Amino acid sequence: YEGGALMKKEWMEGVRSWKVIGIVLVALFFSIMDPVILRFTPYMLKEFSGMDIEGMIDLSQRNAMLNFHQDIYQIFTIAYLVIMGNVWLNEVKKKTVIIPVSKGLKISRILLAKSLVYSLMVLVVMLAVYLIDYLYAGLIFGFEMALSAAVVSGILMGIFYCFLTFLVIGLSTFIYNFPGVIFTGLTVVFAGPFLAGLMKVESYTPFGLLSEASKFEGLFGREIIVLLALALVWIAASYGLGVLAAGKKEIVRYR
Repeated sequence: YEGGALMKKEWMEGVRSWKVIGIVLVALFFSIMDPVILRFTPYMLKEFSGMDIEGMIDLSQRNAMLNFHQDIYQIFTIAYLVIMGNVWLNEVKKKTVIIPVSKGLKISRILLAKSLVYSLMVLVVMLAVYLIDYLYAGLIFGFEMALSAAVVSGILMGIFYCFLTFLVIGLSTFIYNFPGVIFTGLTVVFAGPFLAGLMKVESYTPFGLLSEASKFEGLFGREIIVLLALALVWIAASYGLGVLAAGKKEIVRYR
């Protein structure tokens, strides 16, 4: 009951502060606009440059979804980090977290409720927008991909953002300012895949989810199942570090 009440409170706060709505609208924008932009790109280039390059651009459902996937990773991720970066910091800044803690509520449960609410929300959002983009791109360019491709890629990206949610909230328990949280989060998200690939350990990190999602294969093979299991380990580790840092009463009271 206590956990459900905390999650309900966090959900209502997320809606009231426009965090939830902002996340949904940004993701929805790319799912709807990317296929349209791709479709009209040859006409716009011809209008401004006088060159007919329609045959040089891959006007297909798969390419539209790939562009959408890249925009989600490159642009939506930044917006998501900015929105999530203040979820815990605002609680500490306004000292609202002190009240439930003083009444005996464990910080670990507060952090878990916050992380779960946004993780479940972004998981549903990712699955929904990948399906929307699949249908929309299919109507514009023709259906050439299986529906399962959008489902699997949406789930993989959703799990990646679940990891990112726990990571950012965990980071904000020991990095004491908003810019620091965002900078660290961006460094992990954008430098992480490069370093993981360079060290050939991508399949052991959540960044492997990004690579698999971009393939749009629509299959849950052994490699993906292992990736999902390891992602849960990374999520648990991020949560554990956050709990250890936030559990110090000095941080909660005086930061």
